Amino acid sequence: MQLMPAIKHPPVIDISHWIDVPDFNALEPKPWLVITKATQGTWLLDAKYGEYAEEIPAAGIRLGAYHFMEPGDEIAQADWFCEIILQVGLLGNEILGCDMEVPGISLAEIKSFLDRVQLRTGIRPIIYSSQLMLEALYPNKICPEWLKSETLWIAEYPSSPD
Repeated sequence: MQLMPAIKHPPVIDISHWIDVPDFNALEPKPWLVITKATQGTWLLDAKYGEYAEEIPAAGIRLGAYHFMEPGDEIAQADWFCEIILQVGLLGNEILGCDMEVPGISLAEIKSFLDRVQLRTGIRPIIYSSQLMLEALYPNKICPEWLKSETLWIAEYPSSPD
């Protein structure tokens, strides 16, 4: 019988309206961060964001909020994301994220999005994407200097998620 490795650090959980969490206090082990979808494009507000944005910090868990980028006006998307998260309220210790999972978005657009969100909130968002998606944006294999100083959350998708 193979034992699962011990969790040395509290986990990070990524959720959206697709995942119902009835009680964040009941999560074991208690995560140090729950990052929840807030917006997508310039039109979608995640149905659970307002509820989760209250419940997560109330359970003593750090709140994260992310925007699912779509091809198109990155400044309008950043403004939509900021409008929603600022309306719900920020404590100042949130992790904000730019979820980049679809083709058709350039590195320049991602940088503009990050800059705009930071200007409006004072928080620099992280970039959430897969390594292959990011590397495809610089096919000459030379990572842009600005990207080297960004915080990246590299997605790893299990072959058989449970």
